[in-house]
This record gives sequence, structure tokens and C-alpha cells, in this order.
Amino acid sequence: MDTTTHATTADTPALDPVQALRSIPAAAALADPAFADLVKSFLAELELRVGEQLGAGLTDAQLEEFEAICDYEAAHPESLDNGNGPAAAWLEANCPGFRQTTRKALEDLLAQTRALLDSRTSTRP
Repeated sequence: MDTTTHATTADTPALDPVQALRSIPAAAALADPAFADLVKSFLAELELRVGEQLGAGLTDAQLEEFEAICDYEAAHPESLDNGNGPAAAWLEANCPGFRQTTRKALEDLLAQTRALLDSRTSTRP
């Protein structure tokens, strides 16, 4: 699932997870390999959280259909247009409010990450 919220609506402006992480001073101060690891972990956790929330309202058949679409996108990245492809269209049709759900999960995870990183840097000698 593409958890980047590139597409926007009037009430949900775009928020790039990587740029948002870079706005956290303790994250921005990390060496490139450590920051890359943080991004990888962050995006995996975000995907899990969003998937659990959205998946809770779907049938098994819908979940299988969505998985097939995601597999297609993975095999055909040219099908994506700035983060919007068949999966985003499917979510628009089957999960109203998915962008707001994604944004809320992203904001919550950013706040948790910021607090964790801040607590680690404030306890260093």
C-alpha cells in the first residue's frame, strides 16, 4: 500500500512522510544510513497501522482484490501517477475517507516518533 499522501483534497493537504521525518531535529541529525533505517521502519509501521484500520471494514474478497491490485502496482510502477494508481482509485471507491485515515495515522506516528527521538536526545550526556 502506498502510504504517501501525495494527492490532496481541500481538507487534506499533502504530507510527505520522509519530509515530515526530516522536520524532526533529532531525525534530521541522524547519519544517512540511520535516517534511511528510520524511514524504512517508519513506513512499515505506517503501512501496518493504516492497513489494520482500513482492513477492519473490508470483506475477505475485498482484501484479496486490493492485494492483487497492490501486487500489480509493484510489478508495474509505471501505473502510478505521483502516488496515485489503481490502488488509490480502488481505495477511493471502497474506503471513503482513506486519505484522512492515512493522514491521521501518519500524524500520530510522527508525534510518537518525535517524542521517542526527543526523549533519547534529552537523556544523552
